[in-house]
Amino acid sequence: MKSLLPVICLLLCSCLLFAADNMAENILLHQRNNGGWPKNYDWERELTEGERKNLRAKKKKNDSTFDNGATHTEVRYLAKAFLTTGEKRYKEAALKGIEFMLEAQYDNGGWPQRFPKPSGYSAHITFNDGAMVGVMSVLRDISGDRKDYPFVSNELRKHCGEAVDRGIPCILKCQIVVDGKKTAWCAQHDEE
Repeated sequence: MKSLLPVICLLLCSCLLFAADNMAENILLHQRNNGGWPKNYDWERELTEGERKNLRAKKKKNDSTFDNGATHTEVRYLAKAFLTTGEKRYKEAALKGIEFMLEAQYDNGGWPQRFPKPSGYSAHITFNDGAMVGVMSVLRDISGDRKDYPFVSNELRKHCGEAVDRGIPCILKCQIVVDGKKTAWCAQHDEE
């Protein structure tokens, strides 16, 4: 029985690694050329070759968003996948996603729901669905965590910290004041 244990562990680790690779590969297929991701797709779904071809044709779309956990969640996952597998494409995609998050930040410290070219309510600073807080959490982790993001350069790490430092005052400025008392926040706030 003892002699079977290493074989079982090897098979189990291989299966888990394949599952991680499959999810990371799906994430890569959905990433847009601008570095962001669209929302609401199934990371775990087995894609047909036709579906993969269709996704590759959508790379130029400008539907990247932070809504519903999009983009910042993919960056976090790809960073872990890179550390697990050493696959450089995962690292490169994560870095491109980090740059996308930094580029999307408004001068006032907020983030829109969609980027680039947001319009209507998607241009507003977005708190609902974890948009702004999700982005800031990943950037905060990158700025201070060399364990999960060892591949991030010191310069990029610094930019991530600066983005978080601009985001916190934006959150505080957006807080609604009623009769002199700070109360709550809207789902979205005007980007101006």
